[in-house]
Amino acid sequence: MGATVTTGKAVFGFNAKSNEVIYVLAEETYEKNCYPHTPHWGVFAIGNYAEVMTKVFGRASAAEGGALTNTSNKLTPETYLRGWNLAFNKVEYFHDREITLRILDRGSWRSGISSESAGDLLLTLKELNRMDIWEKLISDDEVKISLHDNIDVIRSIFGVDGFEQPWKILDYHGHNTGLVDVALIPAKSNGEVMPVQMPRLVKIKTTHTDQFVELHGDRYLNPRWFYSVMGDYVRNQAYTCEMLQSGLGVKNIALLREVLDNEPDSGNDLEAFIDKSSITPNLVSQFEYNVGIKFEDMDEVHKLPSARFALEQVASSIKVYFKRKNGESTGSNQLLAA
Repeated sequence: MGATVTTGKAVFGFNAKSNEVIYVLAEETYEKNCYPHTPHWGVFAIGNYAEVMTKVFGRASAAEGGALTNTSNKLTPETYLRGWNLAFNKVEYFHDREITLRILDRGSWRSGISSESAGDLLLTLKELNRMDIWEKLISDDEVKISLHDNIDVIRSIFGVDGFEQPWKILDYHGHNTGLVDVALIPAKSNGEVMPVQMPRLVKIKTTHTDQFVELHGDRYLNPRWFYSVMGDYVRNQAYTCEMLQSGLGVKNIALLREVLDNEPDSGNDLEAFIDKSSITPNLVSQFEYNVGIKFEDMDEVHKLPSARFALEQVASSIKVYFKRKNGESTGSNQLLAA
């Protein structure tokens, strides 16, 4: 399976004019399926702590399914995030530098703004009241600006919510001074928003894997694999917890993993159904192949042989929902909110 292998982390920071700390994050990686395995550094995030950590937690979520790993192939979101916590405690000062902005020729993709993004650039500069930059680009093809003095422009274009990637303008090759700037180390708390409560989940064991379904009203919907549930939690609730208190997000990921592992199998407690109205013309042949009956012989609410049959035999394009047998309680209470 293809995967990105992470081999190094680096954090830099500086104070903007507003005194807000801006971080620059770089990671050393290589692609597992590309040979030779030559790690290279790339800047992937620039912004304040809350902004760059959305990128970090997004990458961490990929570790759950194996898309991001380490050289020992034993990377979890928790270990990946602990590595970044250590890196933030070794933050170094990022000196000001001249940034060259240019709109690249069509087909070019390095060291500038892609031609396809020219419209986004114009709108962004209008919103920032920085049409002086646009006019300079039009007249001279490029404009040079200070990173520190124009961080609002840089963040709007190359930041977390921007439309271009920061590695296009910022290079890093792994050379550190080793001088930690303690004034740039993030605070222990960086937010006050409580995480959104997760849907109620129950586990259904199938032949090859565990799947989880979510309670919506009186139905369980959206069958999902373990790594998908964990990945969403890492990107959302765990990130919010980490903003509340440093280390809390990592701790809660481990707790949720334990809860999911220990959740009892509810496959025998659920019945599976398909509404005839949900089978569109393009799904009729798929339904008949999976379920083994003609569409015209289908009841308005068709009951499947079992919940496991629904997960193992019915294509994901067909909407299946689950209900508890006789209104009985299903699963543990631990997954009401993790």
